[in-house]
Amino acid sequence: MGRRLTLIVAFGAAAIAAVWYAPSWVDQRQSPEVALSAQVVNLGRVRVNTRVEHLLTIRNSGHVSITARDGGGTQFDFATVCPRRLGVHTGTLDCGFSSRPADECDTLRPGASCAVAIHFVPRTPKPYHARYCFDYVATSQDWRRAETCLTVTGKGVRGGKSRPAR
Repeated sequence: MGRRLTLIVAFGAAAIAAVWYAPSWVDQRQSPEVALSAQVVNLGRVRVNTRVEHLLTIRNSGHVSITARDGGGTQFDFATVCPRRLGVHTGTLDCGFSSRPADECDTLRPGASCAVAIHFVPRTPKPYHARYCFDYVATSQDWRRAETCLTVTGKGVRGGKSRPAR
């Protein structure tokens, strides 16, 4: 039992040292890095059927050029409250939040940035929330990915003042 334990401990220590000090198989400088100017955006109270916009910046903070995957912002975990009378063809673009990345957001060189507009059009006087993720890949190696996400909230209200667009 003592020899077996000594052998296991010695093998484990050698494996840890090999992983810790051995040259990496993957050059981390080639991994994409992307950053958003905000992780949480609260658009506040917005009059029903009124559109407001919030601008964000996406920045390539890595050392390689990156390309947007799936055309930019993908909306996840959204709560969109559309009245049924708007019809079955109404999507989140017509009811709640939507994002519109600029054309320059498709490919970003190292250090470059671009603007993304988050639009909010509440159709009912209720709270709204969504989570957007922007997924990028290294232009030359699409298996290297970077993702950044933000949470957006807002509340539709009847009458009163809306928040001004930014």
